[in-house]
Amino acid sequence: MIWTTWRRHRIGILALLLIWLALVTVMVVTERQYHSAAIACAHVTNQLDKPSACWSAQTRWWDLDQTFVLGLMLWPILIGLIIGAPLVSSEIEKRTNRLAWSQGVTRSRWLLVSWSTLAVPAAVATALLQLVVQWWATHVFLVPMTGGYSGIPTDLTGVAPVAIALFALNFGTWIGARLRNVSIAAGGAFLLPLIAFGVISTNTNTNGRYPLSQWGVAGIYLCLAAMFLALSLLTVRRWRA
Repeated sequence: MIWTTWRRHRIGILALLLIWLALVTVMVVTERQYHSAAIACAHVTNQLDKPSACWSAQTRWWDLDQTFVLGLMLWPILIGLIIGAPLVSSEIEKRTNRLAWSQGVTRSRWLLVSWSTLAVPAAVATALLQLVVQWWATHVFLVPMTGGYSGIPTDLTGVAPVAIALFALNFGTWIGARLRNVSIAAGGAFLLPLIAFGVISTNTNTNGRYPLSQWGVAGIYLCLAAMFLALSLLTVRRWRA
């Protein structure tokens, strides 16, 4: 079943791998460019006493940083869209689930094995990406040109990104099991977690109404992830063969 799951979702896995490599490449390149620009600005400010000369560059880099941070926020949403939504719904459309069930595999085992085959690599990839984000943010937001580490939300640091990725994956799995249509499930797997992410992020970040630590934010998403995984199991068990 594990090999079958890998083969069935190999295109989605490859797409996520390419996105992961693209994000890492952008962070490595921009970190070097930002570092060089920061050194040049420090020289102009300290040696030539012209601090205003770097204001335009600082504004331009800050806008680019914030745009890229928004892009990083989409990574867990893409996991739910690309591999979460088709996890069950594609099986129903192609009727390949009946083959596994006819061989004595229970529905719960069928779903859990398929889910874990994709969830574990997704969680590992997210954790590795978060380490690169931490390195990138430390070098970008702690240089003299910006002078602060205020540009990275709590949702992109520590354990929170892994929990968000699992939430998006499990929500995509559940909505796919409910709708049994890949296209419709993909739309829901993108929009609804994006809305939930926006609401939770707005209220739990440092300047939000209920500021939480990384573990507090991760706890919210892990609870939601567990709920939607349980709902997915319940939905699959209630299907008619």
